[in-house]
Amino acid sequence: MIKLLLITLVTTFTTTAFAAKFDGCVAQFNSRVQQRISKGVPTKHLPRLYLPAYNPKQTVVIFTHGMFESPYFFKGINKVFQDQGFVSISILLPGHWQGDWSNMKKVSYREWQSEIRENIKLAQCFGKKVIFAGHSLGGLLSMDAALANPGITEGVLLWSPAVDVRASVSIGGFLGGLLHLNGNTFFEGAANLDETPLYSPNAAKQMSALIKNVRETHGNGTMKNVYGKIKAPTFLAYAERDPAVDVDEITRAAYSISGLSKEYTMYFPETTHVWHGNITKNREDVYKKAKWDYNLKWESMQARVESFMRKFY
Repeated sequence: MIKLLLITLVTTFTTTAFAAKFDGCVAQFNSRVQQRISKGVPTKHLPRLYLPAYNPKQTVVIFTHGMFESPYFFKGINKVFQDQGFVSISILLPGHWQGDWSNMKKVSYREWQSEIRENIKLAQCFGKKVIFAGHSLGGLLSMDAALANPGITEGVLLWSPAVDVRASVSIGGFLGGLLHLNGNTFFEGAANLDETPLYSPNAAKQMSALIKNVRETHGNGTMKNVYGKIKAPTFLAYAERDPAVDVDEITRAAYSISGLSKEYTMYFPETTHVWHGNITKNREDVYKKAKWDYNLKWESMQARVESFMRKFY
């Protein structure tokens, strides 16, 4: 099963020297995949490794998904990195899509941070430097990782980073935990291992705890200080329509991140029909129940990302 998955994702290098060099790295990736299989993660949601068709850049992308999602829903953007000559590791955060979902009820944000650290080690098997990329929760974890590892950070790409969540998310998480209810009680039905996650209130609780941790660790208690410390070249995309993340706070980030320029800041107003849930998705990343829900401005965003990635050639 692992070999079948890798065949669909990994392209052979053009020289035997490169192929031999990365056999050990791919084996390490396979080992991590096997660990997830042993925990009940279905093939659909396993971590994914993207290798370019030609000799890769020495900088590796680590892509981190958002809350309740998985690498399956971010194939398009990772293929952009791959086509630009970068190895890209699309990780699966602990608690997500594991067996009966019980781990989501007890997972800690520190486990998410630990997963990033483990994948940094894997990334450095493929190359010397890292570009941290992510959506929502993954965006916040990418910021955290970039600040914790300035010596190896070449760049940062953020899509609707969860720098602060809306009050409804925090209150929902608090009440859900208090009443022992999850979001599935009110919409989408029972969790499964296909496309309906367990909307555990613990996830919202851990998100809030992570935001606080990032503020205290990197910003002396404020996000503004955090933004000012991100000096690596940065790409930021976010949408006016965002039921999860505080858009005003992302806007403050847009004006405060040291490594961010207007050229690589993309804002999607309500009229574009781009929102938090589809901002990183092209046609192949959509949910089966919402095949129409992808970023209609994908091509323009892809062009901007490609331009940004050329900074690291």
